[in-house]
Amino acid sequence: MPAFSKREPGPRDPNGISYVPNASDPDRAWALTLPAPLAGLIVAGKMWGHATSLAPPNRLMGKRIALHGGQHAVRITPIKEDTSCRNLIALAANRDPDAWRAGLDDLLHRHAGRIIGSAVLAGGYILGGLHGLQGEPRCASAWRVDSMGHYYRGDWQSFSGKSIVPVGDWSAPDAARKTRRWVWCFRAPALQTPTPVPFKGFGGLWDLGKGEALRRKQQADAAALEKQTRLDRRAS
Repeated sequence: MPAFSKREPGPRDPNGISYVPNASDPDRAWALTLPAPLAGLIVAGKMWGHATSLAPPNRLMGKRIALHGGQHAVRITPIKEDTSCRNLIALAANRDPDAWRAGLDDLLHRHAGRIIGSAVLAGGYILGGLHGLQGEPRCASAWRVDSMGHYYRGDWQSFSGKSIVPVGDWSAPDAARKTRRWVWCFRAPALQTPTPVPFKGFGGLWDLGKGEALRRKQQADAAALEKQTRLDRRAS
């Protein structure tokens, strides 16, 4: 068995608001940043999961998580080569299937940087691999259920082997590099009106309340700087 670490990855936390395992309060409101079109697909009920190197916290299982559309780019090639991906993106953007690229741009424009909805974190498992034909919805199965099952979280059995559109990195564990990816499993998605002002510089799993306070401070600082700049120009 590969010697994968049991420790959850430490958060990259430039703003001091990321979830810290065994330290953060699970009863606070938490948000997860995903590439904008993927967050949109989950909220729209077109995708049920997302693969990432970050382990889903046990203490957040069964809790509703806000979904934040990240502003980082999504690789176009895997989408272009997969008919099911193109069709779902077009459907989520209310576009004709042939206009999937414009639909992707629509989702990025509408959702990037914004909280667009939420879903209940129902389970999580280590990704074993994808099964099925290229261009069709494939199954994301758990890795070594018999030997690694005790590491998995929540109701992961209901999701392992279920069809999913493989947008993003769905690579299997690499024993030599000691890397693995977790599938976050969601149910009960709920759409909301996207927040009008984007959250910038946020990523991973973060405290929504503290994030909103930080965003207000960023806005106030920007307004103060703009005001001071105008005063300096008048004085010069």
